[in-house]
Amino acid sequence: MLLLNMFGTDSVLNIKSKLSNNRTIVEDSFFTAPFKIVKPFYNNESNVAEVMVMSASAGVMEGDCYQINIEAGKASALSLQGQSYTKIHKMHKGYAKQLNVFKVQKDAFFDYDPKPTIPFAHSDYISETSCYLEQGSRYVYSEILACGREKSGELFRFRRYKNCNRVFYCGKLIFLDNQVLQPEIQNLSSVGFFEGYTHQATIAYFLDEMDRAPVVEKLYEILQSFNNVEAGITTTYKYGIVIRLLSNGSDYLEGIVKKLRKEIYNCSFGV
Repeated sequence: MLLLNMFGTDSVLNIKSKLSNNRTIVEDSFFTAPFKIVKPFYNNESNVAEVMVMSASAGVMEGDCYQINIEAGKASALSLQGQSYTKIHKMHKGYAKQLNVFKVQKDAFFDYDPKPTIPFAHSDYISETSCYLEQGSRYVYSEILACGREKSGELFRFRRYKNCNRVFYCGKLIFLDNQVLQPEIQNLSSVGFFEGYTHQATIAYFLDEMDRAPVVEKLYEILQSFNNVEAGITTTYKYGIVIRLLSNGSDYLEGIVKKLRKEIYNCSFGV
């Protein structure tokens, strides 16, 4: 359910995919302003239907509430991609929120690939994502967070950035990552946070049938080829691999994440 707010706008994006004649199609879609989607284009190697989300807004404003609902139908393969950076504008007293619910049916594949997020000074933003997997389903997600508008002197000047990711398998919670950043009470440049860097990235991959050891090795080899980055890779309680990266600059981290994602696609589709 969306939040009621005194300011801002409640916005919804719903997409449902299915497999038809060995090709993933968008079976149903619905969106309200500022969301807009374009006709899917296809990755020729993996046959994933890539849907780009556009926004007519200048960014996330105080009181805005976005809700994205995705259902990847049985054996379909869908990627949801962002068109531009998410800019979270200055807020006075309120906050903005995004709620994502992803349902990945049996043997389906879903990839959530948004552009980096930039929280402006005095912004307050909460993001919650819940992904529900079934047997044989595959899920990839990535996210990149900037310290703010660094060139404008806004180094960790947002009020709050909260991001919670949950992954369920056959109805049971198997992964929870809850990050709360509050510069007023936390030294985000210190050890345990950004450790002197300005940007953070995460990419994760979940599949119940995955032999994780060789996948981790391949991803680790990719990480070793980059300089000026701190990275950690781990296997989760069940079925998942998570990589966290720290560096300076969104573009640089996007390039690393792109190479990691390519390897994940290779492991997932054999391309």
